[in-house]
Amino acid sequence: MTTISSTIQRYIYPHAYFTNGAFVCLQQARQTEEGRFYNLLSTMLFSAFALESFLNLVGIKQLPETWNEIEAKLGPDQKLKLLAELKPFNYDMSRRPFQSFAEIFGFRNTVVHAKPEMKIVRDSDKPPESKLLDRIDLERASRFYDDSTRVIEYIYLHYEDVLPHFGIPEIQVTHNSLAPLEVVMGDSE
Repeated sequence: MTTISSTIQRYIYPHAYFTNGAFVCLQQARQTEEGRFYNLLSTMLFSAFALESFLNLVGIKQLPETWNEIEAKLGPDQKLKLLAELKPFNYDMSRRPFQSFAEIFGFRNTVVHAKPEMKIVRDSDKPPESKLLDRIDLERASRFYDDSTRVIEYIYLHYEDVLPHFGIPEIQVTHNSLAPLEVVMGDSE
């Protein structure tokens, strides 16, 4: 009796999950008031996660032997700068979509390192100001999503020869479900 075995390699691209998560949350925030704050917060965070995980994907593909060691020492802005030097491309931090880059990661850091805030409110009808909560709104969440995906697409165009075709997030959303976000490659022996 002959036994056949096969090996399946699965490539998981976190930026695609995060981009899809941001898209779904943004759509829900636009459609309904219920849970809007949490959908906006999720959109903004998923946009930051997608952008940084994409930078890591490009880094791993470009520097497979050293990226894990290098990236641990770099912030997102330094990763972007390094990738732009490795395979030269220009970007302008004073213009969209790159203009949002620092704000996206500044927001992510504010959330990750959030601390309690004590506010004295004299007018009970007016909510207290907050370094965190005041930054969460539909306009900003939409911009974070749009600009993070545009940065990803821009970088992809300069690295498409080393990235899988799946490098640009292909958003395929159906009724309450997401299309598969991994590439499965089979190799039978």
